[in-house]
Amino acid sequence: MKFKAIALLSALAAFTLNAEIIWQPDFSKDLAGFKILRKGPNDSVKVENEEIIFTFNEGKYKGMMFAQEVPFPEKFDISFDAAINATKSKGYQGFSLQFLPFGCNISWHASSSTVQYLSGNKWNTFASKIPFDKKINYRFRIDRVNKTMDVFYDGSMIPTASYKDVKFRGPVNGKGTLAFGNYGFPTGTIVNKISNLKIESVIDAGELTEPRLVWSEKFEKDGTLMDNGFKQGVDNKKDSFTVKDGVLTAVCQNSPYRGSSFYKDIPGLVRGELTFEAKVGEGNGYNHFCFTIRMGTLSMSTRAANGLQTYHGKKGKWAVVTHTKMTRSTWHKILVRFDSET
Repeated sequence: MKFKAIALLSALAAFTLNAEIIWQPDFSKDLAGFKILRKGPNDSVKVENEEIIFTFNEGKYKGMMFAQEVPFPEKFDISFDAAINATKSKGYQGFSLQFLPFGCNISWHASSSTVQYLSGNKWNTFASKIPFDKKINYRFRIDRVNKTMDVFYDGSMIPTASYKDVKFRGPVNGKGTLAFGNYGFPTGTIVNKISNLKIESVIDAGELTEPRLVWSEKFEKDGTLMDNGFKQGVDNKKDSFTVKDGVLTAVCQNSPYRGSSFYKDIPGLVRGELTFEAKVGEGNGYNHFCFTIRMGTLSMSTRAANGLQTYHGKKGKWAVVTHTKMTRSTWHKILVRFDSET
């Protein structure tokens, strides 16, 4: 099978999309621009290889806190990858990491493997069973005008949790305080790592007059998918995925549910359009679900016998999109329009 450029566009509807990065840590500065507000017993923070690494020890409500002033627009996304207890050390782990975006209180409760948001005097869990020593992406979509915050966990395009009447501290000269700290009382040493920290502006797609290109993949580098920024999930030695002259060629062998997989982080949309071109089933032999694109819980598979099919994880069933067989050795243009709210 061969594939040309893939593109993700925003659709014309009332939803939000990521527009541009307006702030990232400056790793040329000491501690990437963060300043230590208080020091906890034996706590420390350092920056290595564009990662913020902090080591927390016992310090009940008196642990380390560090922060810096960042842009504070009316609508924006703040996101990062976090690895909690990155050394797999043992011992009791309370609120091992506290994240304070502009007065909000979000904490990782490592002893119960949860992430919680404090509203009033009540903690609300929006993610549980957090694996230690693994980087997980967190995205917080903040709207100061409507006082809302949507939480996107582990690359999901659909909010894991949404909160209303969120209290944000007011901006000072257009800026607010972004802080991290040790809020807990662990008896052992805990190492936490933060990377890919950024703030992005948010634009209402309802204000757009035409669809906007959000992300595209042109397969620009000859070689492997990894050369083009993908990461490999499953490595089936029998498969071959190669890129040449802007075309991805996938040669797959019969390996039911154990075929190779590759993935890349892309912007999350509530509604949008995904387009790509595919030439299906050039080889001989059994040709089942030979290629799949997944976004969140939605999967799209090309099958020469049945055309394009979709699978929705929550509904747990496949649906045939095109009943016409996809002619082999012919380029087919495919457009998938999705709306996760309907």
